[in-house]
Amino acid sequence: EDLFAIYPVPAKNYLIVEHPSYKGPLSYALFTPGGQKMIQHNLFFDGSMTIPLEGFLPGVYILKIDSNLHLHKTVKIIIE
Repeated sequence: EDLFAIYPVPAKNYLIVEHPSYKGPLSYALFTPGGQKMIQHNLFFDGSMTIPLEGFLPGVYILKIDSNLHLHKTVKIIIE
């Protein structure tokens, strides 16, 4: 079940990603609507993380989150 919470929407300087029960390896990537990868990171997720967005132009982006336990989420975000 998809339990990732992603906020604030719209975002300005950061996004917060939370999951109530998952802790473990996680990767995330941020793409433009045209598919250009802007950032990608692999990390150990401990239930919450902050994704810095400083320097991104305002607009619509796609955030893709993947874990080793088949937890996936792809969501459209707006950066102001």
